[in-house]
Amino acid sequence: MILSIVLKEWKEFWRNRAMRLISLAYLAIYALSVLSGAVEHRRYEASRVAAEKSVRESWLNQGDKNPHAATYFGTVAFPKRSALSILEPGALPYLGVAAYLRAGRRTEFVDLPARDESPLAGLANLTPAFCWQVIFPIVIVLLTYGALARDRETGMERYLMAVGSNRATLVFGKTFGVGLVLLVISLVAFGLGGAIAALVGGFEREDTSAWLLLGLFYFLFSGTVFFLALAISGLASTSQKSLTGGLVIWLLLAVVLPRWVADNGRVLTASPSAMEMNRIAESDLERGFEDRPPREARLEGTLNMLFREMKVGRREDLTVNLPGFYFISEAEVENASRGLRLGQARRTFVAQNATMEWGAAFSPATALQLLGSTLAGTSASQRDSATDAANLYAHRMRRILNRELAAKGKEQGGAFLSGAKMWNQIDSFEADLPQQFETATGRTRSIVTLLIWFSLTLILAATSGLVVPQLGARA
Repeated sequence: MILSIVLKEWKEFWRNRAMRLISLAYLAIYALSVLSGAVEHRRYEASRVAAEKSVRESWLNQGDKNPHAATYFGTVAFPKRSALSILEPGALPYLGVAAYLRAGRRTEFVDLPARDESPLAGLANLTPAFCWQVIFPIVIVLLTYGALARDRETGMERYLMAVGSNRATLVFGKTFGVGLVLLVISLVAFGLGGAIAALVGGFEREDTSAWLLLGLFYFLFSGTVFFLALAISGLASTSQKSLTGGLVIWLLLAVVLPRWVADNGRVLTASPSAMEMNRIAESDLERGFEDRPPREARLEGTLNMLFREMKVGRREDLTVNLPGFYFISEAEVENASRGLRLGQARRTFVAQNATMEWGAAFSPATALQLLGSTLAGTSASQRDSATDAANLYAHRMRRILNRELAAKGKEQGGAFLSGAKMWNQIDSFEADLPQQFETATGRTRSIVTLLIWFSLTLILAATSGLVVPQLGARA
């Protein structure tokens, strides 16, 4: 009997023109969003490769100059993007695409992609992630709202009960029937997105694992919406009331709760501005911080250290370039200061993420957003790894060049110049792709949130159809 109901639902779906149009419209919108993401990914990668080549040529051809001056000439780092960023762009529009690696500043990635487009364009970004998290839930509601309510409204439920069908058979048959239709739609969309992302971006082994895990999270979220819509259909006395209730649930899950969770995290754990961070870092260099003395005391300490090591009492008797040693010591202090302050800011961001993850207990869409962006390597926290790598590279570059100046600058009276041979000793910066799979599996709270929502809504759907079926009849 269950199989008969499943086949009936399947046939009715294909006979219903409105349902077919809704499904095809969603698949068309999703395909368009994936193609748009693929074009953007290919454009970015082509620009990144060309920019890296240009920057490297500029570095090698900068001519003869003082090594310390070369640290201010610097270079530029560009982060890589994974193929899954086509499907889950996450925070990419608000993450910088270039880090200027030069002396005098601990760098962050700047030049946000969102600044390169119209302010109104950011309000209408159509991404595959948006389709899964906002548009597909509407499709689920539209295909599910009449599953149980319409049969009760038309009297078909009483007829099926009269011919020997029990309520459990009816509920499970409807669930599997409508669920099969939605499963086919989601598999087609998911497979299409994965195929395009693999062809354009080139899936590596970790990308494939992350893509499959992403599919599991999509299934849990979509299942949650489906069971909620089915529960409402089981409780409502009419299909109109079921549709209204389903749309309210969609509005809460896809729009209101995610926004509330994000705002709550931002308010409870406010983060410092970039201007404030720079002001504090400059104050650290001038006045000292923690166990570091003020600038004048540090410079005096460096000079006394050289006097002791070289057993001399005057600057003129030093056999090394004193400014070069000053540059080395101050670079170490600056790096420590900015590392300390950046670490404090990041702890604030971690606290924000933790607040959002706890808030995701009330919003499965937020849990899906966190997991999806992490699997694609497009979360803000994962960009921090590329920032750390870029700053480490810049620090090594400055140390090599300043040591060259300190060691040889005295030989030419402080006018020591380096050339192409020295510049070739500095390797080009290579940013690794962010850790995707391992980082995502560490978001335990978000994974547990999706599992709990899925389980509870499954129980609710079964309860509404089996335990309280008379509610609609009394209404």
